[in-house]
Amino acid sequence: MSDRPDRAAAAPPWSYAAALALAAAGLAITYVLLGALGGERYVFVLAAVALAAVLGGTAPGLVAAAASTAGFAWLFLEPRGSLRVASRSDLLALAGYLASASVIAVAVGAFRAADRRTRRALAETRAAQERLRLMTEGVHAHAILLLDPNGLVTGWNAAAERLTGWPEAEILGRSFALFHTPEEREAGRPEQLLWRATRDARAEEEGLRVRKDGTRFYASVVLSAVRDEQGHLGGFAHVLRDVSDRRRADELDRFMIEAGAALAESMHPERMLEQLARLAVPALADACTIETLDEEGRLRLVALAHADPRREHALRDLRLRFPPDPATSPVWQVLRSGQPERASEGDSAALAALAPDPEHREALRSEGLRAWLVVPLATGRRNLGVLTLAITSPDRALGPRELGVARDLARRAAQAIHNAGLYVEMQRAGRERDEVLAILSHDLRAPLGAVFASARALRSDAPEGPGGERIRRGAAAIERAAEAMSRLVADLLDLASLEAGRLVVNRRPEHTAALVHAAADAQREAAGRAGVTLVAEAAGTLPDVDADRERVLQVLGNLLADALDGTEGGLVTVRARAVDGGRAVAFEIEDSGRMIPEDQLAHFFDRFRRGRGASARGAGLGLAVARGIVEAHGGRIWAESRSGQGSRFTFTLPAAAPWQAHSPAEALATRAPG
Repeated sequence: MSDRPDRAAAAPPWSYAAALALAAAGLAITYVLLGALGGERYVFVLAAVALAAVLGGTAPGLVAAAASTAGFAWLFLEPRGSLRVASRSDLLALAGYLASASVIAVAVGAFRAADRRTRRALAETRAAQERLRLMTEGVHAHAILLLDPNGLVTGWNAAAERLTGWPEAEILGRSFALFHTPEEREAGRPEQLLWRATRDARAEEEGLRVRKDGTRFYASVVLSAVRDEQGHLGGFAHVLRDVSDRRRADELDRFMIEAGAALAESMHPERMLEQLARLAVPALADACTIETLDEEGRLRLVALAHADPRREHALRDLRLRFPPDPATSPVWQVLRSGQPERASEGDSAALAALAPDPEHREALRSEGLRAWLVVPLATGRRNLGVLTLAITSPDRALGPRELGVARDLARRAAQAIHNAGLYVEMQRAGRERDEVLAILSHDLRAPLGAVFASARALRSDAPEGPGGERIRRGAAAIERAAEAMSRLVADLLDLASLEAGRLVVNRRPEHTAALVHAAADAQREAAGRAGVTLVAEAAGTLPDVDADRERVLQVLGNLLADALDGTEGGLVTVRARAVDGGRAVAFEIEDSGRMIPEDQLAHFFDRFRRGRGASARGAGLGLAVARGIVEAHGGRIWAESRSGQGSRFTFTLPAAAPWQAHSPAEALATRAPG
């Protein structure tokens, strides 16, 4: 739409012909009535000019003015029949008429142009309003309000009525502060929101809003200032969107994360369930109880929580005074069926089943009970108890989402209870095992000592000659068997200590080379019997290790025993080298024996894993004990094996102090084992 006046070129062609015709008509009427008009002889031609301007605009009006001026000169002024005017007074009168007619043409044309612009503006405004109405009525998720500069409602869409419950006729002219909670109105939050939108042109927030019936919902709010071209504030556009579902979903997600952490942190069933009930209130409901079945099938209340801590005592008292009736109570129904039950106080039958006693029902009503949900604590086909949720607030509901979360929570809680029970059983079994091992150790060590003493006595008292040699060999066999029995008892005790976290390592700096040679010397006799060449390699300049000497020798002895058992007539080498830039030492036992299958390498240090040799005997605890000792030192242990190249066992121990290589060869050896 243009704000400029209509130009002649913009007028339709017919309007010029109409202007000439109107001028001619005005002149004709004037000619006929000239005698009667007297001094008012311009009235009809002026009317013709005005009408021409009305019909076509300024340009046709000016054409009519010019044509009528020429017609006057031709028809009425001397000399007649000529456009020349002889009299000075007639010329001035004619000029005055032309000026008056031109002014009328311009004024009427301008008025006509303004009228047309106004009509177009009104039409466009109505069209825009209709488009806005259609657009806002089609927006179902967003409530759109128009506010004046004071925050009074001037416009309203259907979504706003659905969301807030206020009919348009009742809300127009009232303050948008009605949608804020009383607490926020008292704190001046609506005025602050208007001030922020005025200052920043836009204000956004999320918070509670109130419907006409008093119920609350969580809303996303956008308030935008509306200004004219001069920057004057004309009002505000206020958009509300109900985000209660999204926020509730976020709250429940956070609750499940916290509940999962609570279930994972504790192995004490009752403390775990008490914490779980505290988390469920108020995240899921206003009150929560958790009851479990004891060994005799009786229900026992183990956890109770209420949003108002002062009400917990009253609820606990009600539970003790009116225990669940096995015949009607939803708690027992859920225990029998394994299916959740959900009801509200408006369901008289459900309320009667929950509280058969009238006094009990009245007490629940006085506590504000509105709805409840009971879900089973089940693992597999076994029901361990029930979780009950209740709400007392009119703004809350136990809907399908809460039911799903409660079922998931109950399932996790039941599994956690089951796991905690297994943990308690495991602890009891561990204590019983430790008692058995202690008795075993005590009862076996004394007889083993007697066996050792008797075998040594037999060997020392055996006479010379073939008969005595047989006695000595038998005594040696008895000593080896007793020694194996003693190692088995020691391994059992060490393994029990490792699993209980009680293995003690007395760490101090130990000479690395001395440990390697001491371990090799302890196995010389066994290597000789197996026909194996045993080689020890360790430079005296290696860093000391921070270790328990006896425990490290135990590890080396167990690994060497396995290497000797798996090598027939070959070579076994025990060596040490600095690794990790001298911050650790790697001990290696390498043999030329049989390969360890690849699928066994990952489990080579597991309990009850026997060695590689055909004569491997015993309980298979030595390698598991070796791993536990190494890990207790902060090191690690692993095995490698290749066909035709034998096997290599490696474990690392921390160095006692920073170390510098003394030679290029030592520096090269500090590379970590692959």
